[in-house]
Amino acid sequence: MKGMAVLAMVVAVAGCAKKDVYDPEVKKQQSATNFVNNVLGGRSVDANQTWSTAENVTVTVNSELNGTLKIYPANPYGNHVAPLLTQSIGTGTVQLAVAKPRDVSTLYAALIDSDGDGTIRVTELSNNTATFKAPATTARAAAAKKKVTKHNIEFPDAPADGDFVTTLPGGTMLKPSQYDANNIHNYVLEETTSQQDINFHNGKFNLYITGTKNIKWSNPADAADDMYFYVLPGANLTFKENQFTKNGAERFKMYVASGATVTFEAGMNSCIHLYNRGTVIVNGWQDSGIYGNGIIYNEGTMKFNGTSTRNQVVNPPYGQANVSGALGIWNGAGRFVNAGTLEAKGLLVEGSGKFLNLGTANISGYTVVNSNQAVWINDGQYTTQDYAYSAGSQNVWNNCKLTVKNLFAIWLGDSDVNAFQMEAGSSVVTKDLKLYGPARIIMGGNSLLKVTDTAYMNCRKANYGIYGPSTGTAWAVFQAKDIVSAHNSWDGLIYQVSYGGNLYVAADSHFANGWNGQYPYYEQGSAKMFNGQNAATYTIKSGTCNPGYNDDGEAVNPDPEPTMYYYYAFEDLGTIDDFDFNDVIVRVSAAVNGVSTVQLVAAGGTMETYVTYGTQENPAQLGGEVHATMGSNTTGTMINTTGVDVTKFANIGTVNVAGLDMSNLPFGIKVNGQNGEVNKVVRSVESHGKAPLVIVVTGNEQGKWFWATERTNITVAYGQFGDWGANASTNLNWYRTPTGAVVDY
Repeated sequence: MKGMAVLAMVVAVAGCAKKDVYDPEVKKQQSATNFVNNVLGGRSVDANQTWSTAENVTVTVNSELNGTLKIYPANPYGNHVAPLLTQSIGTGTVQLAVAKPRDVSTLYAALIDSDGDGTIRVTELSNNTATFKAPATTARAAAAKKKVTKHNIEFPDAPADGDFVTTLPGGTMLKPSQYDANNIHNYVLEETTSQQDINFHNGKFNLYITGTKNIKWSNPADAADDMYFYVLPGANLTFKENQFTKNGAERFKMYVASGATVTFEAGMNSCIHLYNRGTVIVNGWQDSGIYGNGIIYNEGTMKFNGTSTRNQVVNPPYGQANVSGALGIWNGAGRFVNAGTLEAKGLLVEGSGKFLNLGTANISGYTVVNSNQAVWINDGQYTTQDYAYSAGSQNVWNNCKLTVKNLFAIWLGDSDVNAFQMEAGSSVVTKDLKLYGPARIIMGGNSLLKVTDTAYMNCRKANYGIYGPSTGTAWAVFQAKDIVSAHNSWDGLIYQVSYGGNLYVAADSHFANGWNGQYPYYEQGSAKMFNGQNAATYTIKSGTCNPGYNDDGEAVNPDPEPTMYYYYAFEDLGTIDDFDFNDVIVRVSAAVNGVSTVQLVAAGGTMETYVTYGTQENPAQLGGEVHATMGSNTTGTMINTTGVDVTKFANIGTVNVAGLDMSNLPFGIKVNGQNGEVNKVVRSVESHGKAPLVIVVTGNEQGKWFWATERTNITVAYGQFGDWGANASTNLNWYRTPTGAVVDY
């Protein structure tokens, strides 16, 4: 019999009628010595080592809805991710034990509403807490916070229903000639279709707009604090000329209700706080756009038709990007969130401006992101004629679908972190792509970068180019018609593009590698190239955020949600120098309403063995003898340790794990030796900081872990395992990237 992994071990010896030639205590000591030498390279086991890749955290959920709660280790939008826990919840507050992977810092919560139409709400956990509001308080707020938290960017929350006014409040007065500078009153404009000249100088007020009103702005230079405009449903408000200057106007707030229309004929103030659920039309734009403390949160329709006073021309190496007439978000704390429909001639984000798209954005000209502090995040449907990303920033993210009708161009500063980043399941579809050095695109699993015509490559330095995920089993795809070199003679003989990570490059043609001994393109890690746009035998399912790759298009994400498993991998002391941790492997599914299924998936030992659950004094037996349970008529047959037959995965029971730590359940094995001895290996905290006979490994985002093949030392199968064993605070993701032979399934 050979090895299996454990945190704690208790040995009992029975049957003394004859001389016992098997001494479990001696075996245990010899195994511990060999583990230190053969696995840890002579280093001591970290005293804090628990031998689990998971840790237990308490998650608090506040909900105003009844439904099904799921906790995920990654964003489930656009990607199939296995949940760490599934639990039916009611309204109120609930606290749940969740065993999360130690290398995952951010968890996501999803709630499937059972009272309404089955709406799925997703939010990032903040301090291990999630809050789900009832529909009346808007699900979009949760979406905005989700992206803010993920990328560490502060965007304003979505307005609540109560922030908008649908009927005139009692006691509303006609607008006076002067406002009370010390008290806030409710005012309404008189009923006339003629233009009204309004003096906004020195005052505090709430102004309610009904009917059709035309306003001329007077004396705007020193706009007072605490001015609120409420545009009621059915109202049609037009600002004919002038507008606030920026002085003090950041305290000017406007709420446009659903069914209302506001038109700015002469521009909009750059520091306005505008919350829109109706229609807003801007035919002019003073000072180029939002800056200072300006905020726009659009949940309705906004159209920017005017000419900006900032007619910036961006000069990439291959032409000009004229953004005249663009909506500008630049400098200061300017923030624009589109959760509705946005139409604009162009979009310019520069300085420290911040843009977040949660809805649909249609840009008829250029989109330009032009600063190393700029923030551009797309979590919806974004379409633009051209896209130019220069200077470089850590906060340019495409999380859903970006469509570029003509040219997608990137030229960044020389940096290890600046990149155009694509989350898992997202897509960019463009006619042409130009990377001009240095330039970098980082892609998540099952994301797609599709170039329908030509990709021009001239990154000019090594380690710049296009990279797929560095961990996990999901791949990204770079698909193009033609990939050509954009090398210029004055650039010298240098790298044109590097490909790395889990990336498939599939193109009808690619420029030749090798150039006077240099390497115009370079494949790193697991990146693979294919001849043909659909040559890679890989499928990305079509969906809201992705047109799909090698997908039949008949269904959107038809695959069932994967199951998260926690793997308990044992060594059985049959041998003391064989640390492959596959003598018995039990996997436990993440809890659904507090219950988990237990499966046998491998049996690499060769003696009579049983799986137990419970305390070492009186553990319950799960299933029968492991080899027989997995279909073998002899204990000498090793099962699923060189290859895998999933038909031999055997269910051996269920366990109630509500409130328990999934990474430290009392699973064990009982081994009957050849001379009547009984060897028990049980996971318990007493073995923390000692050489293990059982380890617990969390599945990847798809819920899987691939164990070492027969007689493969685990530190060969996973090169970082030994470093992790000697220092429990490092190499937390060792289990995600095999370096040697593993059983893949």
